[in-house]
Amino acid sequence: MLKPRFVFVFLRAESARVLIALLDNHLDEVFEGINSWVGIAHLIASIVC
Repeated sequence: MLKPRFVFVFLRAESARVLIALLDNHLDEVFEGINSWVGIAHLIASIVC
């Protein structure tokens, strides 16, 4: 019989791995989004200042 703690650690490691895989897939999109927001903020700042 598996110890509950071992199962918990395993599940956490597995969910972390899945999360990293998902993030890895979307990382490029996320960075593009961040870049466009930074560009917009920069534009607004240059207009306001």
